[in-house]
Amino acid sequence: NMTEVYNILPGKVDNIRDMFAEGIFYGRLRSNTFYWDWDVESWNPDTKKGNLDNKNWGVGGSLIYKSAVLNGFSGTVGYYGSLNPEVFRMDKDEVGGAKAGKDTFSRSKVKNGGGYDGHYGMGVLGQAYLEYNNGTVDIKAGRQMFESVFTASNDTKMIPNTFDGVSVTAKVAAKTKARLA
Repeated sequence: NMTEVYNILPGKVDNIRDMFAEGIFYGRLRSNTFYWDWDVESWNPDTKKGNLDNKNWGVGGSLIYKSAVLNGFSGTVGYYGSLNPEVFRMDKDEVGGAKAGKDTFSRSKVKNGGGYDGHYGMGVLGQAYLEYNNGTVDIKAGRQMFESVFTASNDTKMIPNTFDGVSVTAKVAAKTKARLA
């Protein structure tokens, strides 16, 4: 369902030194290519409206660190990055027509005239939160992903959607959880 899944999580420890020493790093390398070929192009370069054949390639990944759990407390930090190699991307004057793969590069950098010649990517601190989990209530505070019927991290993209805030998940009955953010 396009969400990150951790198959192995750090264990519980009994001191703060081990909380960090027993943490786990997770790394992913990713490559997403997008190519769209319209039957009829209708791109107007002056208004930057219409349909334009477009292509984009995102190469990047993530490096995430999860600490071990000390008395229910833990922390997570995650960096996400994406580069858009010149060999398979839109020309600078056509970037406004990018539809497929427009999330593999920084549209803001291109619009503001920076970064296109060479480094055309983006990097973000996608996750940085503290967590308390006592088995019944799980509280996260900081930059995090939150999956619900209204929001999604959309992990098909190079850099996920996240928010800064507090989320609470509580077990309210067997196989039933309440979530609030």
